[in-house]
Amino acid sequence: MHGFFSLRRKTNKQGMTLVELLIVAGLAAIISLALYSVLGNGLQVWKRTQKVFIEEDVLVFFEKLSSDLNNGIHFNGLDFGGNSENFECATLIYDPLFSAYTIGKTLYSYESSGAITRTQKNYSQIFTGEEVAASRLVPQVASARFSYYVFDAQKEEYTWQPYYSSPRLPAAIRVELELQGDNVERIFTKTVAIPGHAFQSTP
Repeated sequence: MHGFFSLRRKTNKQGMTLVELLIVAGLAAIISLALYSVLGNGLQVWKRTQKVFIEEDVLVFFEKLSSDLNNGIHFNGLDFGGNSENFECATLIYDPLFSAYTIGKTLYSYESSGAITRTQKNYSQIFTGEEVAASRLVPQVASARFSYYVFDAQKEEYTWQPYYSSPRLPAAIRVELELQGDNVERIFTKTVAIPGHAFQSTP
C-alpha cells in the first residue's frame, strides 16, 4: 500500500487535474476575447483614420484643381482637351528653376489603378517631349467623371458636356468622385469656374 500511494503522488506532480484544466481553458478564453476586442477596436480606429486621410486627399485635390484652373490661360498651340476621365489645359505653373511662374500645361487623369493623378509640364518640357512623373493625389477612387460647361452654338446656350476639345477654355469644369471602402457611398462634387474663359473672344 505504501508503494501504491507513493506512486500516485508522483503521478499528480507530473499531470494536471480536471479543475486545473478547466481553469487554464477559462483563462485562455478570457485572454482570447480580450485580444479579439483590442484588435477589433484597433482595426476600427485604423479604418476611421484612413477615411480621414482619404478625405483630406480629396480636399487637397480640389484646392490644386481650383488653383490650376484659376491660372488657366488661352495660349496658341496649347489647346484644351478633355473627356470624362481626364483633361489638360494651358496654365501658369511654378518653375523652381527660375523661381517664377511660366507657361505650361497641367493634366488631370483618372487612372485604371483607381487614383487621380496630376502632371505638370513647362513649355520647354512640352516642346522637347520630356517625360514627367505624375503625382498621385487621391487613391482608392471607385469612379471619377469630369464634365465641361461650354457654349453650344446650335442651342445658343451653355451646357454641360462629357468631352471638349478646343483652343478655347471651357467656362467651368465639374468633377464627381466616388470613393471606395466599407460599403459606404462617399461622393464628392466640385465645380470650378475658369476666369480665363472670360478673357477670350465670344463664341
